[in-house]
Amino acid sequence: MKSGRFTVRRACAADVDSIVRMKAQLAAAEDATFASRWTRADWLREGVGEGARFRVYVAECDAVNVGMAVYSERAYTGWHEPALYIQDLFVELEYRRHGIGRALLARVAADAVVLRSPMIELTMHSSNPACEFYRRVGFEPIDHCAHYVAAGSGLAILGAEGGSRSPRSERHTPL
Repeated sequence: MKSGRFTVRRACAADVDSIVRMKAQLAAAEDATFASRWTRADWLREGVGEGARFRVYVAECDAVNVGMAVYSERAYTGWHEPALYIQDLFVELEYRRHGIGRALLARVAADAVVLRSPMIELTMHSSNPACEFYRRVGFEPIDHCAHYVAAGSGLAILGAEGGSRSPRSERHTPL
């Protein structure tokens, strides 16, 4: 870091190229490039556009974006307020251990407080070296919970059993 100073701010359309770059670096580091399918247009629409489904913050140092936090709201039955789910947290290697990751998480936490969210969640591989970082900033592992996903052929098989109706167009009718 040249100056040692950085700022965290809400991402805008001018940041999308750097967000795409950082997302590609994160996917490569996690050996998950197969999961990184969004284009620049997707990030413009879903990350920084007027109807964005995700909130994106960037950390800028010496006029270059060097970190990002991407989160979405997650609804739970029984809670009026949403939990926040961190989709991505990334800081470029040479900028790590300077407080940037913590500052990005603090910005997400500030949003959680304003929204009266009961918690911030994230999921990562148990061997990720960032586990200790997350513990240091206040996250706790939930040992009694197991994380499952249905994807690929398993999702296709299960979905075929349920029919092919769009849940967005289906009307709910009383039983």
